[in-house]
Amino acid sequence: MRMTINCDMGEGFGLYRMGNDAALMPHIDLANVACGFHASDPSIMHATVRLAKAHDVKVGAHPSLPDMQGFGRRAGFLATVEHGNPAHARGEGTAVSAWTQMTFC
Repeated sequence: MRMTINCDMGEGFGLYRMGNDAALMPHIDLANVACGFHASDPSIMHATVRLAKAHDVKVGAHPSLPDMQGFGRRAGFLATVEHGNPAHARGEGTAVSAWTQMTFC
């Protein structure tokens, strides 16, 4: 039986890097790219997607709460009507999906 290995990636921001995406990418099947609310920025998202494509790795979106200081783990940053709104989460993945076909699992 073959396993699919996925990994959260692209979690740096600006000059700050988190993890060694380049070293890990050749060993995974699916990269969940941070979409900017808890980590990442457009430049890092784009670089992570390019790296995934270079290694034939599928790409998925890694959405979160809009809480960069708390790494997406603190609730309370959305108005009540936004909670559970799938359009809100899809909006985060827009930049990632512009560069590649998304994988959802």
